[in-house]
Amino acid sequence: MCGSNPCDQPNCTWKPKYLQECEARFVAKMPAEWRHDFYIDVEKKRGKQALVDLKEMVKVAWKDLQTNQASLL
Repeated sequence: MCGSNPCDQPNCTWKPKYLQECEARFVAKMPAEWRHDFYIDVEKKRGKQALVDLKEMVKVAWKDLQTNQASLL
């Protein structure tokens, strides 16, 4: 990939949008009690709006995970 800075390639893994989606997938896979603690930390460190945004992205990631698992059956 492009290194530690965003580049112009469409599959760049250093772009903020990709990093946010990656975090959302990570959180969606967490057990509920871990997710709860993670959300508390996000609100403390990044603020209320960041928490709201993350939760929305986690909902999307959760649905995608469920859809992908169902298609494997």
